[in-house]
Amino acid sequence: AAWTLTFLGLTLVLIVRATAKGLEVRWQALGTDYSEELLPYATIVGAALAVIALVTSPLVPALTSRSTYEAFWRVFREPWSRVEDTTGRLFGGLDSPRRSNSMLGGGATTPDPSGGHAVGAGIPQGDDVVMYVKTSDPAPEPWAGEFRGSGGEVQPQRHWRGVTYDTYTGLGWINGERTQKPVEAEEPLPVEGVEFRKEYRQQFRMSGSNRIVYAAGQPYRLEDSLTATLRDGPDLVSLSGRGFEYEAVSLVPTVTVAELRAAGDEYPKWVDDRYLALPPIPDRVMGTAREAVGDADNAYDKARAIEAYLRQFPYELNVAPPPEDGDVVEYFLFDLQQGYCDHFSTAMAVMLRAVEVPARVAVGFARGTYREETGEWVVTEQDSHAWVEVYFPEYGWIEFEPTPSQETYSYPLGGSGEASAGPLLGPPGRSVAWRWPLTSTQTRALVAGVVLILVLGVFAVRSLRRRRYTTERWIAEAYRSLQTSTSWVGLTPQPNETVREFWERLRAALGAEAIFAATPWGTEWVWDFDRVSGPARYILTAYERARFGPKTLGKDVARRAGEQASRLRREVVLLWVARRLGE
Repeated sequence: AAWTLTFLGLTLVLIVRATAKGLEVRWQALGTDYSEELLPYATIVGAALAVIALVTSPLVPALTSRSTYEAFWRVFREPWSRVEDTTGRLFGGLDSPRRSNSMLGGGATTPDPSGGHAVGAGIPQGDDVVMYVKTSDPAPEPWAGEFRGSGGEVQPQRHWRGVTYDTYTGLGWINGERTQKPVEAEEPLPVEGVEFRKEYRQQFRMSGSNRIVYAAGQPYRLEDSLTATLRDGPDLVSLSGRGFEYEAVSLVPTVTVAELRAAGDEYPKWVDDRYLALPPIPDRVMGTAREAVGDADNAYDKARAIEAYLRQFPYELNVAPPPEDGDVVEYFLFDLQQGYCDHFSTAMAVMLRAVEVPARVAVGFARGTYREETGEWVVTEQDSHAWVEVYFPEYGWIEFEPTPSQETYSYPLGGSGEASAGPLLGPPGRSVAWRWPLTSTQTRALVAGVVLILVLGVFAVRSLRRRRYTTERWIAEAYRSLQTSTSWVGLTPQPNETVREFWERLRAALGAEAIFAATPWGTEWVWDFDRVSGPARYILTAYERARFGPKTLGKDVARRAGEQASRLRREVVLLWVARRLGE
């Protein structure tokens, strides 16, 4: 936080100044000759270091231990992967800590379904293997990755789902009220439209221990006991368990495009209440959603239209974070106009809800890379992903993919052509309004840094100016400090008054002053004129001799006059406070 950084910066200044002051006291005790400029210069140097740390730490997030971590793994990733594969098979039941991935709200294999999913807060990156997956799909053809759809059997799109989110906040997603239910091995989980789905088997081998249970489509049965987190209705949030290897049976759609188009909009109440709800959304986001769907008159065509609209935007990982005081979808559509899966999935879900189509965001992993030698999909941290699920009456949740770096989900036509809902709407013009590029935390840190720099600048100018002071000038500064201090208690030298006359008037005004106060520790605190008479007499005498004496005074006199001026200032402040308390 900005205030923590400010506190640490000022602490650094205090440490430097206290160290320099301690050395000064030691040198005085030993009679060592030293420059009076050391203390102010040490303070300036410490403050400059604090400012550099304060300003750069929130603005240069790349300079962290993560950079060192990535450089290390670029060299040792391959040999470590071989060791991990071997030991994983031997010690599959042991826990192995993994790097965190904010795409999933926690550890890379342990997303927290109770936590939020802030859009743009975590970039999918890192090459560490998260899981290996064998499936009942046929092995992909060698050419499938480059000539997809040019002939032969196309590999269907799959994602490994971990958590679904239901509530949009304007900055991301959270989950509302939910319950946990133990599920026995092979016990069916709630899935709608079972008759329009087929079983799809997966074998997962995690590279570390995991709590979250991943599965494609709608998870249906697992070979181990686990805990299901549910909302009301057949509405699964996530599955959690423990284990290195497990087998999952999911139900994936066999429904046709014609059936989805004819599904209608008679949604259950729990779907209406939860998956059409939106916070206040900017008007131009609502307008863009309506323009994107055009004349589409059913949920399927609306979903395809918004999906195609968003896939026109460039896929880009290195994007600025969203502002903390605006709507993230508006920022993505009109200002950023590029992003990664977080941005695309959130924009699609919100735009669908804006045109009365229930939708939610699912988070987990993309399918990964196929390894022919083992017949497994290798899923890494970089495959962290988010996509969209749309609810259709009778058929349940159907997946859509708005992120252009991923293949779309395709469904059989079923006698109904994949007709376009109308001409494809182009991306909106980029917003020309200037937006402050820093977050509120960074702005506070920057303002604190600028203020500190200005204060240090004033201090530095004064210190440089005082370098040219003569001994007489330093004594005059001490005398001016005395005048300021005594003015707080109503006493200032008159233009026609000599130094000695002012001293007599000061002694007459404060000589009889005595204040007694009982402290909570059972002792008495006493203030009397003796607390200021010594410092005042020394300063006044030094000033009189410097102005009118025949000899030039030494540096020791000037230094002591400055010390006495500081002491006098403290004592007058105590007198001023004591008088006010006494009133």
